[in-house]
Amino acid sequence: MLDIYGQRFESFRDHKIENIPTQEKIRKTSVINFTEVFYVIFVGITNFSSFTMIKKIDIQKFGLFFDYSWNSEIGSDPDKHSFKKVNIIYGRNYSGKTTLSRIFRCVEKEEIHKDYPDAKFTISTDDDGTIINESNLTYSKNIRVYNTDFVKDNLSWLHNEEGEILPFTLLGGDNTFIEGKIKDIDNQLGVNDEETNSYKKGSLYSDKNRKKIEKENDDKKAKSLADDLTQRLTEKANYDIKINPLFARQVDFYNITKIKKDIQDIINNNLTSTLTEKEVDKQKDIINEVRKNPISIVPSISLNFLDYVVASKKLLSKKITLTNTLAELIENDLLQDWVDKGRDLHKDRETCGFCGSPITLQRRKKIDEHFSKESEELKECIKNTLNQLNSFRSEINNYLTANNVKSDGFYTVLLAEFTTIEKKWNKAIETQNSQIDILEKKLEERLQNIFIPLTEIDFSEIEEKPVDLNSIINELNVLIGKNEDKSKSIEEDKNIARKSLRYNAIIKFLNDIKYTSLVKAIDEAKIKAEVSSENYEKIKITISKLEAEKANLEKELKDESKAAEKINKHLTDFFGVDGLKLEPSEQQIDEEVKTRFVVKRSNQEAKNLSEGECSLIAFCYFMAKIEDELKDIKAKDNLIVYIDDPISSLDNNHIFFMFGLIESIITKTKNYNQLFISTHNLEFLRYLKRLTVPFDKIMKGDGKETSQKSWNHYLIYKNKNDSISQSHMRYMPKYLSTYTTEYNFLFGQIYKMALPDENKINLYENEYSLLYNLPNNMRKFLECFLFYKYPDTHNPLNDYLSKLFDGAIHPRVNRIINEYSHLTWGERGTIPEDIAEAEETAQLILRAVKSKDFEHFKALCKSIKVDHNIEL
Repeated sequence: MLDIYGQRFESFRDHKIENIPTQEKIRKTSVINFTEVFYVIFVGITNFSSFTMIKKIDIQKFGLFFDYSWNSEIGSDPDKHSFKKVNIIYGRNYSGKTTLSRIFRCVEKEEIHKDYPDAKFTISTDDDGTIINESNLTYSKNIRVYNTDFVKDNLSWLHNEEGEILPFTLLGGDNTFIEGKIKDIDNQLGVNDEETNSYKKGSLYSDKNRKKIEKENDDKKAKSLADDLTQRLTEKANYDIKINPLFARQVDFYNITKIKKDIQDIINNNLTSTLTEKEVDKQKDIINEVRKNPISIVPSISLNFLDYVVASKKLLSKKITLTNTLAELIENDLLQDWVDKGRDLHKDRETCGFCGSPITLQRRKKIDEHFSKESEELKECIKNTLNQLNSFRSEINNYLTANNVKSDGFYTVLLAEFTTIEKKWNKAIETQNSQIDILEKKLEERLQNIFIPLTEIDFSEIEEKPVDLNSIINELNVLIGKNEDKSKSIEEDKNIARKSLRYNAIIKFLNDIKYTSLVKAIDEAKIKAEVSSENYEKIKITISKLEAEKANLEKELKDESKAAEKINKHLTDFFGVDGLKLEPSEQQIDEEVKTRFVVKRSNQEAKNLSEGECSLIAFCYFMAKIEDELKDIKAKDNLIVYIDDPISSLDNNHIFFMFGLIESIITKTKNYNQLFISTHNLEFLRYLKRLTVPFDKIMKGDGKETSQKSWNHYLIYKNKNDSISQSHMRYMPKYLSTYTTEYNFLFGQIYKMALPDENKINLYENEYSLLYNLPNNMRKFLECFLFYKYPDTHNPLNDYLSKLFDGAIHPRVNRIINEYSHLTWGERGTIPEDIAEAEETAQLILRAVKSKDFEHFKALCKSIKVDHNIEL
């Protein structure tokens, strides 16, 4: 069908109505609907060149491109200097080819590439002056870009085992039976009338809508009755029971849930009668009883007073070794204490603060020797013990108060018992304080005369009758436990009384609102709503099954397996790869079952694919993915294809097959708006020159119309200035764009020199490098020509050059290829080339080639677009 459309386009270009295919021709050649015929006729009477295209691109900032101006680098004439139908771009790796393709993919995806957030560019079209830039990425045409980003987005598995290969679908073949079944299902389901916005009466969708309304109405009625009862219960719970302390504690947060629970309890226990007034008062008295705050258990006293007694005995009886003591101080306690205190006061004085006499060093030494280190340490120990006794006294005197034990914390019934324990405690404290006094008195006495130990120490009364404060604390804690138990009992009694009063109020409320009748009406409404819901769900299930069946049928018309088959067919037909294939597979992804493509080798999931295999799979995937769009009759106006460097790690055969795939699927059909192909591979570039390219009609200077191929060749290259790399794009040099091989180029250089031209001297004055290279070019050309003609030698010049010249090699030829093409002779590097001699030699070579192989000579001339009838 695509070929038929293509023929129609070609015939319509001439605006000849008689060339439009007849209905009979259309019927015989293909199945085509009226819309397609109309489109063919409409487009057919429009000139082929009227299709709008992308014309140029300016790149202010995108990767290595910055401040790139199309008019400056390519030209400003819109008729000559613009993108054509086919655009071939060559550039070395890392020159900027993929960067350029990413600009086009930004338009395809309608979003800026994540690596270039500050991108700025402008794409100009001849589509009513449409401008595409980083702020407006919307374009009416479909752009499809193959580059590394396409591979990462769609075939991430090729480079990452955690990745995936996203599926796509192709339109399946015609299937009248399946389409008939789909139509039958549509009839059962019903078709929406756009004018009335309703389905035909009796159809499933119509019945579903009706049952949905019935369900909604029944649900609404049941909900209204239930909501009314809920409202009444909410108001009773929140505005009566909740705020009344006789019905509920304020900390209980009484609400509708609790009143429903209470009602259920009343019904379950058949509580129908209400309380008398006397019974109500009795319950109120129970509730009004004051509840005491809980008292914490009093901790035991950890200190043991007998430990102080033992420690004091040791301090009182401790002996100090006397060395250089002063007798007058030993005999007078007061004087000794007075001198001891005076020592500290006179540390920085040289005279006595009392009498004014000088204090000699000898006197100061004797006083210091009297108060030895041992006596000082004993003093310190006694003082510490006195401090500890004082702290102990303070702790026990305030112990009950510190633990919040007071008479008003106990219930009246327990007050007498508390008073008894309190008296017992106070008496014990009194005894304990007197014992502390005894110890303190003895320790003060020893402190007054630290050098004389006490010999009569009798603490037997303390030791034999120690005060047991912890036993009294234990008795107090038992009483505290009783007090807490009483609190629990009182609260429980209060809760029972509140519940009784609350239930009494609820029973009266239920009688007032006729609760039993309301519940019965709600239950009946709910049953009716449930029946309506069941009917609605049944028809939904029926519809769901039919919709699922329809979806499965549609899947048979359009499924992922056809896409996989197309990819595999490309791999086999164009590349001879039959070991690898793609298959659709259902996988669990993000809690959903999704279809993904898997790569298999010999029916096993493939691992460790080579780079070449990855390239083949990725490109075949892309070609299959755009298959439907390429077949669309509107593609010639709407489809722009950009293929960026599909060659990676491929051998020469596969490079040729890659060209064959592009030629067969895209360029040969001519059913596309524009095509862009970029490559770094010179072999692939050579093949691209053989692409089928549409022609543009142009007007010559004489007003006559002619045609030329609608294509341009561009070169992307990278410059480095001041350590800054910048990409550029310009027209491809002719030596790359014009000549299919270097062999053609060499022939062209010889042909150019052989032409008689009076201005040749001026020409080579401006292009002197061509003249100096000519001997080498001649030698290389002859080597290639002779090797092709006589491929049984490794030295064709030596073995067959004479045969080319019928056994007699002309001296000029011999000199050019053997002397001028080398600098082994010293004088040769200083002698300039003679143009007349070079012209004659070129004519000799062309004459010989033309004579020996005219068809080959003719084809060479045709390849470089020159006349083979040159005068030689």
